[in-house]
Amino acid sequence: MSTDDILWSPLFDVLDEYTRDEDAKALFEVSREKYLAERAAQTFGTANPSLMEKPFWKYMIAFGGATSNFRETFDPPESAWDYWKPVWCFNREGQTETKLRDGRVICIGGRHVVFDDPDSCIYNDVVVILPPNQPSQILTPQRIRIYGYPKDEFPPTDNHTATCVRDVKTG
Repeated sequence: MSTDDILWSPLFDVLDEYTRDEDAKALFEVSREKYLAERAAQTFGTANPSLMEKPFWKYMIAFGGATSNFRETFDPPESAWDYWKPVWCFNREGQTETKLRDGRVICIGGRHVVFDDPDSCIYNDVVVILPPNQPSQILTPQRIRIYGYPKDEFPPTDNHTATCVRDVKTG
């Protein structure tokens, strides 16, 4: 097995097909208000599933980055008391990334765990990233869907498996 095999990811493949530049970043409209409202990592859906329309989360999926950068930019000094509440993050280990025949990539759960990191969390969300419709298409928030689930119906999970199987009836 080569290093390239280890680093391959269907998530990276689909994201690399998009144009993700400063113009694309502006489409996500992440403001201090939206960050403060959406930063909680331990946010669960209320239905099975709940569509989570959260621009900050979609930005983190599309462009990544350290949650500490957002804390420094958006967290007011008076909120230091909640430093140990994790900020939602898509920089995860132990999540499954499954590419479907139609090009969609499904990412399930995973964890962001770093020793002594306030953003450590295990997730129970399902992220669907739609493939681009044309070459060099700009990645927009509409191409990312996040589904949340009640914790008691779909507990946070990591290091699980997900397998795409062919439907023998439809091919």
